[in-house]
Amino acid sequence: MRKVLVFIFALALIPGIASAIDLRDGIAEVIPVIADSGSTQDAYGYRWYDNDNGGSVPYSWKELSGGVGVPVTGLGDDNNAGWFQLGFDFPYYWYTVNRLMIGSNGYASFSSRANFAHPFSNIPYAGQPNDLLAVCAGDLDFSRGNPECYYWTNNADSFMVEWKNVGEYGYIDSLHTFEVVLDATDSSITYYYGPQQGRFLDSNGATRDVIGIEDISGTIGIQYLRDNLPTSNMFHNGLALRFHPAPDPNFTMHDVGIWAVFNDENGAVIQKVNNSMSVQTLVKNYGTEDEVNFNVICTITSPSLVVVYADTVTISPTLPAGQTRWVTFTPNFTPTAMGQYRVDCKTALLGDQVAANNTKRGELRSVDWTLNTAVDLLYDDNVVDNGRSWTGDFSGFGNEFTPPTYPIKINNVQTDIYSVTAPGNLHVWIMDDDGTGNPGNILAADTVMVSVSGWTTVDFSALNITINSGKVFAVAIHELQNTFAVGMDQTSTTPFSFRGWEYTGVLAGDRDREISDIMIRVNVTPQEQQVACCDVSMIPDTSPVIVPPGGSFGLTGIIANPTSSPIQTDVWVGVKYLTYFFQLWYFPNIPLNPGQFISAHMNQAVPGFAPLGTYTYIAYCGDRPTLVKCDSFSFPFTVAGARVEGGATEWTLEGGWNVPADIPSEYALIGSYPNPFNATATITYETPVAGNVSLDIYNLLGQKVATLVNGNNQAGQHNVIWDASSYSSGVYFYKLSAGDQVFTKRMTLLK
Repeated sequence: MRKVLVFIFALALIPGIASAIDLRDGIAEVIPVIADSGSTQDAYGYRWYDNDNGGSVPYSWKELSGGVGVPVTGLGDDNNAGWFQLGFDFPYYWYTVNRLMIGSNGYASFSSRANFAHPFSNIPYAGQPNDLLAVCAGDLDFSRGNPECYYWTNNADSFMVEWKNVGEYGYIDSLHTFEVVLDATDSSITYYYGPQQGRFLDSNGATRDVIGIEDISGTIGIQYLRDNLPTSNMFHNGLALRFHPAPDPNFTMHDVGIWAVFNDENGAVIQKVNNSMSVQTLVKNYGTEDEVNFNVICTITSPSLVVVYADTVTISPTLPAGQTRWVTFTPNFTPTAMGQYRVDCKTALLGDQVAANNTKRGELRSVDWTLNTAVDLLYDDNVVDNGRSWTGDFSGFGNEFTPPTYPIKINNVQTDIYSVTAPGNLHVWIMDDDGTGNPGNILAADTVMVSVSGWTTVDFSALNITINSGKVFAVAIHELQNTFAVGMDQTSTTPFSFRGWEYTGVLAGDRDREISDIMIRVNVTPQEQQVACCDVSMIPDTSPVIVPPGGSFGLTGIIANPTSSPIQTDVWVGVKYLTYFFQLWYFPNIPLNPGQFISAHMNQAVPGFAPLGTYTYIAYCGDRPTLVKCDSFSFPFTVAGARVEGGATEWTLEGGWNVPADIPSEYALIGSYPNPFNATATITYETPVAGNVSLDIYNLLGQKVATLVNGNNQAGQHNVIWDASSYSSGVYFYKLSAGDQVFTKRMTLLK
């Protein structure tokens, strides 16, 4: 039975905010939309309604500060944070969503990490980000003043985000407060606006803002306001704006498309010349109807503009509406020339209604990867098309690079200076990643004076910086605004790398990733691998992980030896909060035989003094004394709610990695590795005594699809491999029946 929230009526403390709701106890009662004001509907059936222009949408501000909501950390100028789990499936257009990214510029997206920034496109617009909630999208800046952002969910049917006291970039007297409420009980989306000061004028005096919603394809949406027009829709303190669907029952959408090439971010791949590689693309059914027997086509064009590879895959079995599927082309591809290859993937569905998402181009960079020989890692074509700079001090750009092999030594960073307005300092950073693929620590920094255009090289070779795993980031920052511009490669035929970053106080994905490559390079030297590689992963007991201060959460950690030789590895574990990593635990010198993996269940306590907010739990394996990282794994957790009285006072851990005893003390289903997996996974379980054991696989419908074990087992730890190469991608459950106990866990097959 759904709880009905009690409304607390009080005198308004803030003008225009006439009532408040205590969100600790439940959700607001749904108030039916009154169709007495509003827009024409979009192609799907969404309309907007407000409490202006004779409208009757009630204004009911829900304050999330003061311990009600969970703080959103890490927001700066032009960036985003997430993912944040809604805790339920929310109906949005013809599909459902269950997570979102929160943008510093007053927006959220259900599916895109792309940055939504000045000058802000119209709604709808096919370019990323799509799946958009533009609540009060303008050039906001979390890096100054005292801005706040919170989210809240009841994990049933309501989710909220509040942006509070956020100023505009470059305008110190501006402040904006607003929020969005998602209510799954009636599929409504409501924007509420608190005190407003400022009109989103840019440095040229032009107004740049937008309010509205947009679907996942970027072709359907409804725009309430653009650049403060029409004036009748101007946002103000006390405005309530609701988007509500009344879909045409006959609405259908046939639309499949390419989500990404190579990886889910469509990021460029750097590969050794003459080395075979797999080529894959992620296909998504954006429509309302299940689709089958349509073609997915891949062509690869060489640096000399000759088509050197082509393959077509027919999608079967059916790709359900709203689902994605990785498609692997055969045979593997081997780049035989050095340079830039274009990898073009497209879908061909008869009757496809949206052509804009049918194609995607990926970038493959083939390099001469010879041990102890220096090589440039780059994405540009060495022809500068224009330049970009910022109107703020200490701002700039960067690129991320993933080398073909490890380790690598960093030699230098090269930045193309497009033009110089006035001589100025260029700050150059080398950074590693944080274990999640995002920028981590600054490993080295240097400053040089720039006075002429052309390539500027900063030498780091004397520092002997070695990268043993993950990405390396090269960042170039101008000290003073508009002193010089960094070169951009914008050739229309170039496959853009989607590896660019921008820095305006914090690093965020570059807003122009879809139309340009940043001309920043890193020169590296491949070196011989000195440390045997290990694999590490962690599976939280529940997801999402939300824990109060003083509470704890459980997880299973797995370390594995994927090599054909015995290895010895260290494992160290810690948390990242804001931009800081704190090591908590260290497990040294763990021996692993070829193909062996060891799992351990652990319970992580969170002290009562831990600040509310979002953290990242990270494990590394490799050689801790030299900080050689062979592998890493992470997952987010949120500290939220009231402190547990008498709870944990320190970061303590129960359990850890140890070599398992010969005879387990109890029955246990340890887990599957890897998870998610492609084609094969190893399931591990333990039996304390000899006896009959069954291990079965079930699909989401509860149908048994495979029996892996059915018979007598000796006491000990057992590893069973499931070959799922003939099964469809999706979630499966594996059930162990042993003695008088039954254990069930889930695994995800990705193809």
